[in-house]
Amino acid sequence: MEVVVDANILISALIKDGYTRKLLFDRKFVFYAPSFLLEEATKYMPYICMKTGLSENDLRAMLDLIVSLRINIVDDNEIEDIVPSALSISPDPNDALYFAVAMKLNCCLLSNDKKLKNQNRVKVYSAEEISRL
Repeated sequence: MEVVVDANILISALIKDGYTRKLLFDRKFVFYAPSFLLEEATKYMPYICMKTGLSENDLRAMLDLIVSLRINIVDDNEIEDIVPSALSISPDPNDALYFAVAMKLNCCLLSNDKKLKNQNRVKVYSAEEISRL
């Protein structure tokens, strides 16, 4: 199953070796994300370091590993024609690029952000919900 993954899922997987991290390594899923995912994860590095006790170098290595092994990054130029439509449906303009990738690939979005469900174009699943599919 092809799924777009947003930053809160990745950040959750970085913070805790729990269900969300295991989900990212489940071979039933092929994950995609806009390049913005890396910017967003990097922005929260100090917070993640504080929560995990890991150094920024260790955390960056972990991030690079997860992304290189499991998340296909979609270049901005591949979705630029869809961004206006994604902006029109995204409950939060900061999440429009995730919607653009989902719309481009015609797949769902994996996010624990409940407000992203406040639109009817892209199916949004939480980590718990997607596990039941």
